[in-house]
Amino acid sequence: MKRSTLFLLLVTLLMLGLMALGLRQPQQEPRLSLVPMERLSAERINRLDVTAGGDRKVARLIFTDAGWQDEISGYRADAILAASTIAMLTSAQLVEAKTTRAEHYEKIGVESIHRETARGLEVTLSDSTQGLSQSILFGDFTSTGQYVRLSNETQAWLIGTSIDLPIDNIEWLDRELLDISAEKLLSIRIIHPDMSEILLTKNTLKSGGFRMTGLNMDAVAKHNGNRIAGILSGLIMESVRAESAITLPDTAAVRGEFHTRSGIIIYTHAWQSEEGILFTFDAGYAPTEDIIDSKAQAQAAGIAARLNGWVYTLPPFKTAQFLSRPADLLQ
Repeated sequence: MKRSTLFLLLVTLLMLGLMALGLRQPQQEPRLSLVPMERLSAERINRLDVTAGGDRKVARLIFTDAGWQDEISGYRADAILAASTIAMLTSAQLVEAKTTRAEHYEKIGVESIHRETARGLEVTLSDSTQGLSQSILFGDFTSTGQYVRLSNETQAWLIGTSIDLPIDNIEWLDRELLDISAEKLLSIRIIHPDMSEILLTKNTLKSGGFRMTGLNMDAVAKHNGNRIAGILSGLIMESVRAESAITLPDTAAVRGEFHTRSGIIIYTHAWQSEEGILFTFDAGYAPTEDIIDSKAQAQAAGIAARLNGWVYTLPPFKTAQFLSRPADLLQ
């Protein structure tokens, strides 16, 4: 056998062997990253839109220099929720192909989001820098996962996880307003328009709870004022609107002042309106014992920057605390 013929035979056998190895390699499971656009990676996504049935806009989150913001409300978004949603969507696994027939989409909740009766959610992830986006319809849950469909495709799929997304705008926002514990407070003052007043103070040199004084009140009267000492602890909102978009009542407000050990002062105003009790917040700083705490001063400025210009409603329990009167606290 000629050397050239032997060489050609060996090359042919080598190629056939490589092809056989390739055929025996297990195929990777398809992934619901943000396909089919390979360049749309989780790290570059800077916009997240959520739409419910009838094209109701649930959230329009965009990443800015100040972090995640919601364009619908104009308020800051829940950065942890935005990041975790992107992570869950880009890591979800396609485990089983389902129907490609449009008349069956409704049965699994992946029908067009333009339909008023659509019960799923459409999430659009975008890299606005490169002009890339992908919309995904999330349908019904199963015992093993959830039905999905890429909005520009006919194929519906089952993914191996369940992604339960909020359906109301407020749930996409950063709802925490303040988290100042009772231990950090030195005094609480609540003043009503009729000048009835609650004043709770602590002795900075002694441990213990608050002393209660006020107009026409015995300074040593027994009280349970400590029950409202946690008024700023874990304070979350139930709704928010820009102050420029609402007309506050002309009536006098219930005013509150909360002085902390570090010198931060939280100011509150509350009005009764047709929409419920409306609150505004502000913050300032006054040094204790003439010693300026630059960290606390910066924290006060940060609180003011976050909360100024917005009108909030609060959970009923917290609202009742803010509106407390002296008689409510006497034992």
